[in-house]
Amino acid sequence: MRALPLALALLATQESRPASSPREDRLPPGVALEIDGEAVSEEEFGGWIARHRGDPHVGEFVAARLVRAHARREEVAVGPGEVEARIQEEISDRVKNAFLGDRERWVAQEITGLGRTMESFLRQRREEVETQLLVERILRKRRQVSEEDVRARWEERYGKEGRAFSFRHVLFETRYPVAPAASPAETERRRREIDEQVRARAAAVRAQIAGGMDFAHAARAFSDDEPTKAAGGLVGRYTPFLYGPLFEGEVRSLKKGVLSDPIRSNRGWHLVEVTEETVTPLDSVAAELRRELETRRPYATEVSAFMGELLAGARVRR
Repeated sequence: MRALPLALALLATQESRPASSPREDRLPPGVALEIDGEAVSEEEFGGWIARHRGDPHVGEFVAARLVRAHARREEVAVGPGEVEARIQEEISDRVKNAFLGDRERWVAQEITGLGRTMESFLRQRREEVETQLLVERILRKRRQVSEEDVRARWEERYGKEGRAFSFRHVLFETRYPVAPAASPAETERRRREIDEQVRARAAAVRAQIAGGMDFAHAARAFSDDEPTKAAGGLVGRYTPFLYGPLFEGEVRSLKKGVLSDPIRSNRGWHLVEVTEETVTPLDSVAAELRRELETRRPYATEVSAFMGELLAGARVRR
């Protein structure tokens, strides 16, 4: 096992007392640790850390300090309750997703297994999370949500022009063989020939469905789309541009329950039937979407850009 750095080992020893230790047993103010009864001041220990272990943490310290100064100027603050809530949310997500809900295993591997106590972990996270929340609040305060932003979120959530739909299809995939070297003209002629053969096959099956063949039966019998054919061709809610823009435009023009002519896509030819349709007017959800956009957590790119600006303008002398 790799040895712990000396400073970490010392801190782990100093913090190994149970959380229920009486207050009078704690180190006095200004004392970082005690070695065989001899007090080591925070100034002395901090100086040693700065000289021997501090370089990797200078940027982190500077960034946190700049954020707090910026927050004071913009009159932005966060309360301890918000910090604790975010930390508990992070812990809960980490335990659930990485340790299948086993909190004891998380503690053993990521707290005590790294020579730390829960107290030291929480103390560090409180400082880090406070900085993180201040940045988020500053960015929210700066945020301007336009009508275009609201409309984009509306179409992202509810479909283009607020129309969301599900459909079923039969896919006739166009497969172009890998042929020996040929002229561009010959290659293109052969591709058009194959494409027309596949379209004709789709048209023939369409005629059978129009003549009374069950659509689901046709999908199971003829479709080249393995993920959907067993379900009778049901795709479920349509994902925009799933099969390319040409297919997108054609499918959006269909009426519910009407069998399409063969439609070209980036995979071949389809027969499509819209099975369900929902239209959500923008004005019915605009206020909700605006609130969501105004209060959402900033993206990592936004945080990175803000911190870059903050650090670029700082003068640090060492």
